[in-house]
Amino acid sequence: MKILTTGGHLTPALAFIDYVLGQSDPEFVFLGRKFSQIENQQRSHESQAIAERKIKFVQFQSGKLSYHSPLQLFAQTWQVLLGFVKATQILKAEKPDVVVLFGGYLAVPVAIASWLKRIPVITHEQTAVASLSNQIIGLFSKKIAVSHTTALTQFPFKKAVFTGNLLRQKLEEKNPTTPSWYKSTEKHPLLYVTGGNQGSQVINATITQILPQLTKDWVVIHQCGAPTKQTNYRQQLQNEMLRLSQPAQSRYYVKEWITEEELTWIYKQASAVISRAGANTTFELQHFGIPTIFIPLPFSHKQEQLKNAELAVKSGGSIVLSQKHLTPETLLAALKTLSLTLGSRRKKMLLHDGNTQGTKKLWKLVKSYATK
Repeated sequence: MKILTTGGHLTPALAFIDYVLGQSDPEFVFLGRKFSQIENQQRSHESQAIAERKIKFVQFQSGKLSYHSPLQLFAQTWQVLLGFVKATQILKAEKPDVVVLFGGYLAVPVAIASWLKRIPVITHEQTAVASLSNQIIGLFSKKIAVSHTTALTQFPFKKAVFTGNLLRQKLEEKNPTTPSWYKSTEKHPLLYVTGGNQGSQVINATITQILPQLTKDWVVIHQCGAPTKQTNYRQQLQNEMLRLSQPAQSRYYVKEWITEEELTWIYKQASAVISRAGANTTFELQHFGIPTIFIPLPFSHKQEQLKNAELAVKSGGSIVLSQKHLTPETLLAALKTLSLTLGSRRKKMLLHDGNTQGTKKLWKLVKSYATK
């Protein structure tokens, strides 16, 4: 069986690929961006992750489904059309038996081209709120696998099916290796800070202002995101770190990106997390029972990050702090509240641990629609 896949949500795509490779021996083709930032030739996370798995990677680009001016609308529409032509060429060359998509603007022209070539499409929706891209993709899909029952009503009744979100098998490793860069022997609890794959300017700026207080009580691992045209987050944070005392400096680690192996270890060791509220991050933090301060991205589609966070908070283990109310003072106050009740919060979260059979259910669905 040959499976072609792409999508804006890399984490569940990798979870699916790893599970399937562990069950059988299909041939995968992954479409994605070679560079996350073309200007500085920064290699994308998807190209690196796929290369590590020795899967065929085909460079692919398309227009986004958002614009702020008529000129941008024209440019993006043109890019989508070019993406459709490219997708058609790739499908003709690769001849996949089934196409599995994980949302995002890259997947839209692939879905349309696959439908026209009568190749079955299965798409997976990670969030509690259906994304615009997946609502379009759903029109051309045989089935739409959703992670939350709340999303079932947002797609055609006969197409939507609940599978749950997809957990990466690697994260379940019982004895992960300590990252080579982690040298701390402190007994302070571990705090993990992340703004998502791209990092968060707002979270980074706030952390910069409270490093002395944080490193007094915690060992901090901070995933800040890669440099942009405007800002080098890591450099700024490292400069601020140098203002700390030597003992405090040894309790702060700033990384542009955290690998899957490193994250596996962090999830086992972290006492608390400060994070955005992407669908996969909230799912993983819930699964591993790590009390979290969620700072939802306020500009996400239909407030999807806020809704992800609100679902997570229902378990009683986490706190939502809106970006509107985010200040150094409010973040420290929220962290203090969290730290005083870490044990009870973790127990509540583990009692509410959700569906972890998503990969198995999705694979069963994909097999049932493959043409060969």
